[in-house]
Amino acid sequence: MESFVEKSHRLYWAIAWYTGERPTAILRLPQASVYGSSGQPLKAIVFSGRSRKCGRTREVPIARKLHPYLLAYRPDPGLLMFPSRRSPDREIHRRTMDAAFRRALIRAKLTGLGLSLYSARRGFCSGLAAKGVGLATIQTLTGHQSLSVLSRYIETDPMDERSIAAINLL
Repeated sequence: MESFVEKSHRLYWAIAWYTGERPTAILRLPQASVYGSSGQPLKAIVFSGRSRKCGRTREVPIARKLHPYLLAYRPDPGLLMFPSRRSPDREIHRRTMDAAFRRALIRAKLTGLGLSLYSARRGFCSGLAAKGVGLATIQTLTGHQSLSVLSRYIETDPMDERSIAAINLL
């Protein structure tokens, strides 16, 4: 995340990584869904159904590792977390965030790996699965409508210790 130059881009990636939310829903976040009236982060981020693909509102507890990023970022006065520089009443365009992401990949020497703005969502799902979180819980956390769609986001390694231990139980 440190490869992002701007704090807003760093925060975008941190929210993506620690919530598993889709890029467009993050970019459309209103400040009131993240910060209270005192300017402090809320206990959970609320992704409105109007900004989500499935149309259902999703509330995600703020992870301990996300909290410092929220404290470090002070959004400009306005309604949106990630406003466009040209039109502050509109969210930053997804292509603009993607361009910042591509520049960060170059700085981090991570080009050519097939990474995208959706990589954080995949990392969130795969990371939870690797830690033993059940698929139904991951489905609830991510808001996936079906396990078959969720399964496309979970990358597994057949050589990890848990896989080998499960095979040895046979």
